[in-house]
Amino acid sequence: RVPNVSKAIVTSNRTKFTDSEGRPPVSFECIVSGGEGQSVAEAIWKTAPAGVEIYGLTTKTVTGADGLPHTVKFSAPVPKYAWVEVTIIYPNPEEVQETDIKVALQDAIVAWGSENMGLGDNMILQKFFAPVYTVKGIGQVSLRIALTASDMDSPVWDALGPIAVASREYATFDVSRVVVLP
Repeated sequence: RVPNVSKAIVTSNRTKFTDSEGRPPVSFECIVSGGEGQSVAEAIWKTAPAGVEIYGLTTKTVTGADGLPHTVKFSAPVPKYAWVEVTIIYPNPEEVQETDIKVALQDAIVAWGSENMGLGDNMILQKFFAPVYTVKGIGQVSLRIALTASDMDSPVWDALGPIAVASREYATFDVSRVVVLP
């Protein structure tokens, strides 16, 4: 409901111990991409359950219905840079191959990744076969995936996966990081 929010997830820690990502006992964390910070904090405050700590890496103050200031916390996710390598082993002779198969594969993978990979979604190698086989003319391929902290980093390819993506992270896709061989 907050303008310009593109991704959001709420994660809770219902235990009596701090969890592996630093959330204190009996707390929840809203991880929000986009939106103006004060508006995000106000939206969180309006729906926060009583007696549960609001955790996050960003802190804002909102005025409650009681007229008092209240601290609201939330976190912004960190982008990670997804890489996909497609090696075409052989074409499908029963289909007319796309005019520019490299561009078609890049576009299909980027569109699929952007639509299907949310906050904290692990990169699972086998899922990337789905967009590859939407491209006409593909018979058999092999795939490798990678995830880097910067789009300037060199990928360390993984042919098995999955590659873990933390709850405060998301994989971002771009055609410049989809490699089509040969």
